[in-house]
Amino acid sequence: MDLKRISTTDLLTYIAKNYAKINSGDMIDLPKEQSSESSGASKISVKSTSSNKKNKNLEFGDVDRLVTLPEKLNKIFGNFLKDFLHMGVYSSNNDTTFFTSIFYCLNSTLSTSDKKTQKVFMDNFYQHLKKAFLFGDYTKFKYSKLKWNKQEIAKHIEDKLPTKYLMRYISDFLHINIFILDLQDDELYFTNSFFVPYKRNIFLVRHFDKYEPLFTEQKKFFGVDDDIIQNIIKHKDKVAMLQLDPKSDEKFEVTQENLELYIDVNQFETKVEEQKETHSEKNAFEDESSESDIEEVVDIEESDDETPDYNKMTLPELKKIAKEKKIPIGKKNKTQLIKELMKE
Repeated sequence: MDLKRISTTDLLTYIAKNYAKINSGDMIDLPKEQSSESSGASKISVKSTSSNKKNKNLEFGDVDRLVTLPEKLNKIFGNFLKDFLHMGVYSSNNDTTFFTSIFYCLNSTLSTSDKKTQKVFMDNFYQHLKKAFLFGDYTKFKYSKLKWNKQEIAKHIEDKLPTKYLMRYISDFLHINIFILDLQDDELYFTNSFFVPYKRNIFLVRHFDKYEPLFTEQKKFFGVDDDIIQNIIKHKDKVAMLQLDPKSDEKFEVTQENLELYIDVNQFETKVEEQKETHSEKNAFEDESSESDIEEVVDIEESDDETPDYNKMTLPELKKIAKEKKIPIGKKNKTQLIKELMKE
C-alpha cells in the first residue's frame, strides 16, 4: 500500500485544530481509560459452571473458564487456554451479543452495570453507529470500492445483525482489532482487512450462535507485545479472514495504519505546494537581483580611469548629472542612475 508521509508537526497541528470535533458530545461516552497495566480489567469473580467438561453459553453475569477447544483453535490457543475466561452478557437476543461483548472488553464498568443501564448504552450506540455510517463513514472507509450496498448495511445496523459487513465496520469505527474464536467452525476469524499491531486487540468466542467476551483476569484487551498476539502473528496462516474485497483474496498481514482515513492529506499537500511556489518565486527574484548586481559591478570595473566615481555621489548629485546629460530620471534609484550614466 502506497502511503503518503505526514510530518509530526503536521499531525500535531491537525489534532490541535480538530480536537473539538474529536472530543465532542456527539461521540459515544466511554468511561476513563484504565491504566495499561490493567488493560481494562476489573476484579473478576469466577463462577465455575462447567462440571461436564464441555463449553456452554453462560447466563448474564456468570464468568467461567473455557474448558476445551477444537483442533485448529487449540493449536493457537492451547497453551493459553487456562488463562482465558468468558462471560455471559446482556442481550435482547443472540444477535446482539456480538455488539455487547465488544463493549464488555472495552468498557470496564459496563459488564457490572444493571440490564437497564446496558440497554440504554447499547441503544445509544446503535443510533450513533447508523448515523455515522450514513453520513460520513461509508465514504471515509471507502466501502463503495468493496461494492457494499449502503442502505443494506444501514438496515443491518438497525436490525442489530452481526453480519460480516457490520463486523468489519465495527472494527473500523472503534479502531480496534477483533478476533473471533468460532467453536462451531473451528476457526479464528479476524474481522479487519489487515492487522495494525498497535490497535487494541479483543477476543470474542462464538458458541451456538451466541457471542461472549474472552479475556483474562488481568486483561480485557491486549497489545501487540502480549504473548497471545505474538503467537497469532506467528501462526498467521491459520487466521481466517471475512473476504469482503471482491478484487482480492484477503490474508492476515501485519501492516501500518493508513492515516489518510483520519487525516485529509490533500490539505498538507496543498500547503507544501504553496510553500514550494513561494520559495521558487523568492529564488527567482534573488537570482535576478544577483545577476543585475554582478553586471553593474562588471560595468564599473571595466570603465576607464577618467569616469567619475558615481558610487561616491549622493542621489541628488547623480540626478543633477543625469539631467545635464538629458537622461530620463523618473523614479530611478541610485543604482539604476549609475547604470544609465555609465552608458554615456
